[in-house]
Amino acid sequence: MNENRLYSYDEIRPFQAPYYHAHVLRVVDGDTYDLMTDIGFDTFRRLRVRLLDANTPEPRGESKEEGKRVSRVVSERLKPSPRLRIPLGTRLVIQSRKGGVKGSLSRWLADVYYQTEGGWRRLSAQLLAEGNAEVYQRRRRSSKPA
Repeated sequence: MNENRLYSYDEIRPFQAPYYHAHVLRVVDGDTYDLMTDIGFDTFRRLRVRLLDANTPEPRGESKEEGKRVSRVVSERLKPSPRLRIPLGTRLVIQSRKGGVKGSLSRWLADVYYQTEGGWRRLSAQLLAEGNAEVYQRRRRSSKPA
């Protein structure tokens, strides 16, 4: 499911990895979001999630202007639309691979799917296809000598 295309809700529901319904509380930057996530049994948790496969420009430092532009693009894309009928009152579906992996800065790494009028779209694939992101190469933690 890495290509930039629309998915039906039935296609993304049966993921092998854990998936959760969520809505956006805040777009931190183009690839990091604060979400209110339904983790099941009427239990909700605020999580900071980072896109698993895409790296966008930072909204500070040298890439400030480009980073702010991409953050605005993502904010527009993820804001609720009154015309869409969203299952279970949710706005996003997130999928955390390998049982929930945290990256640097204690953010959960996940795929984020958002609903459009034609179906569900994988956000990182769309950002990559539009040139708003680069492929994210996760840094491996080096083992410290004992």
